[in-house]
Amino acid sequence: MEKNEKDAITEVIENALDIADKFWLESGHDLEEEAKKQALLVESLESIAMDSNIPSNLPNHDFINQYHSQNAEFIAIVADMRKSTEHAKTIITGIEPLHRIFLETSALLPAMEKIINFKNGQVTEYLGDGVLGFFNYNQPEDIYKAYNAAKNIIVDMRNILNQILYERYKLPQDIHIGVGIAKSQTIIYAAGLPNRKHPKAFGSCIYDATKLATGKNIIGLTQEIKALWPKSKNGKIQILKASDKFKIPNVYCIKPEE
Repeated sequence: MEKNEKDAITEVIENALDIADKFWLESGHDLEEEAKKQALLVESLESIAMDSNIPSNLPNHDFINQYHSQNAEFIAIVADMRKSTEHAKTIITGIEPLHRIFLETSALLPAMEKIINFKNGQVTEYLGDGVLGFFNYNQPEDIYKAYNAAKNIIVDMRNILNQILYERYKLPQDIHIGVGIAKSQTIIYAAGLPNRKHPKAFGSCIYDATKLATGKNIIGLTQEIKALWPKSKNGKIQILKASDKFKIPNVYCIKPEE
């Protein structure tokens, strides 16, 4: 990442943690008390105004018609924090487990979105402890955008976040991230109740990228992405055959250099 990009990510993380601190002081106590009685349940619904066109974060689709579907070829990227459940249940000195995971995800998610934006991708959903994003696919070189976003999330952003969380809260520097990248045709449509439509992209790339985001600081790739990878002289990127733990046939992975 360039220095100005690292500075921007640092600012996003610091601002997100300032807001998280404020929200936790306002409401965190009640959450901690409730968590002692029952499992944590978080539900979120976005209200979208009833209209023939609804706003969308999908690449090249600022608005979609809720009465008609479209097709597009996307590269899906899923970036997911590993062992977040363990973080939410492990007691460490000076901070409650739920407070810890609240701080970590409050900073992690917008930071990952910002990096995907840097490479002209768009995040459409926050997935609790991860993000789902998309890049347009027009030519093999577009794969580099998704790869560079994934690499910057795993290396630079993760290091910046771990350092800030340690400096501010003395949290262990053990945030690890898995990223999955896959490509397919998608159906773009509006889903939901009549007065609560949500823009959606449906395709195999989403499910494959989700399953591939299970490595520890590893980028998982489908065989198709590997086959389409742009060829370059003196290429330094090493694409390896992955183990069977991904539970998808013919999976490859990249371990970005620290």
